[in-house]
Amino acid sequence: MDPDAKSVERQAKRAREYAARKGWRFDDGHVYTDDAVSGAEFEKRVGLMKLLRDLEAKPRPKPDVLIVSEDSRLGRFKDSQRRSC
Repeated sequence: MDPDAKSVERQAKRAREYAARKGWRFDDGHVYTDDAVSGAEFEKRVGLMKLLRDLEAKPRPKPDVLIVSEDSRLGRFKDSQRRSC
């Protein structure tokens, strides 16, 4: 198995565990992943693009909280990109 895929699976498992500890409902329909795609390749990241579309949708989908293992998992932003987020 690809080590990156295992990493993504591990991150999703930890997110489920974190949500359970907080008493939050975890919806697997809102797990956004980009297996084996560089964090610098925004347009090629299908999961990230779906997350951004969902956040801009009207009405917005139900998720109230975004759980990430660390903010660098969202992408490798340049300083100018980070300010626009």
